[in-house]
Amino acid sequence: MNSVGTTVNSGTSHGHASEEKQQGASRGRLILFRHGQTTSNLITALDTAVPGADLTSMGVEQAFTGGERIVADGTLSGAGEAQHGNESAGSPRPVIISSEALRARKTARFAAQGMVNQGASVYTASPSPDGVMTAPITAEPDNPTVPTAIPGLTEVTAGDLEMNTDMESIHTYRYTQLQWSSGKMDMRMPGGQSGWETRRRFLEGITPMLPLLVSGAVESDTSTPSDLIVVVHGSVMRFIAGQLAGVEAHFVQDGYVSNCRWIVLDSPASLDLAAASYSDVDQSCGSWRVKQWAWLPGERVRLKGSAQ
Repeated sequence: MNSVGTTVNSGTSHGHASEEKQQGASRGRLILFRHGQTTSNLITALDTAVPGADLTSMGVEQAFTGGERIVADGTLSGAGEAQHGNESAGSPRPVIISSEALRARKTARFAAQGMVNQGASVYTASPSPDGVMTAPITAEPDNPTVPTAIPGLTEVTAGDLEMNTDMESIHTYRYTQLQWSSGKMDMRMPGGQSGWETRRRFLEGITPMLPLLVSGAVESDTSTPSDLIVVVHGSVMRFIAGQLAGVEAHFVQDGYVSNCRWIVLDSPASLDLAAASYSDVDQSCGSWRVKQWAWLPGERVRLKGSAQ
């Protein structure tokens, strides 16, 4: 696995985009993509510490086909635009990163290859003092470019329940997260983090990457914005999506996302993606919009305050 320093291209930096570029331009989407099947999934173990379990052979296949599917089914920005008369549009140009867990890193690698196989121009990225640095994903089997792993994006920590498989531990793990989504964010996982701490470390991880969602930030010769695909974990992706979009607590809890499926989020127009701080993103919670949640279109996702 290449280090962050070797996955970036020092010649391609994306600092604060100009206001003129951002105003009136389309935006890329934030896509939370669950990792492939692991050995811990098979025994329902609360495997949340890094590095964690490896992918099974099925997990590898899921990752590659998931990458192919996200291009082929039109999820990504720009899919089909050129065929519909938008001459400045190109093929999808997503940026893919992952959490530091082994299963997420490997899923990102195989999913990226699946996307390249479907004709997408795929990039990875890393924050730097000069802005966000990007590099294209190569399809060379002997020397592939590896998507960057970003600190802070790991699974909801199980704490004292780590690697437990008993129903009481699993219930405690799920119940604590339900309380977070219900507004009781001070509650702590036994021996682990609170809801506030979990939300903060995840949002701090993705905030430096948000300038990539500005149209033209990755490639200036196209009107097609780049989506940011973040390969993460089942519980944390539902929790964070619920926080950003104000999703009803029981839907967050029960809205299962299977291996190598995803949640697609649109950022609010009021959020200045080019210059957003952690505080800005934190304050935007509740104003993002769900476009897709696993197999469900966004309009079928229950929001807080909506009719049951």
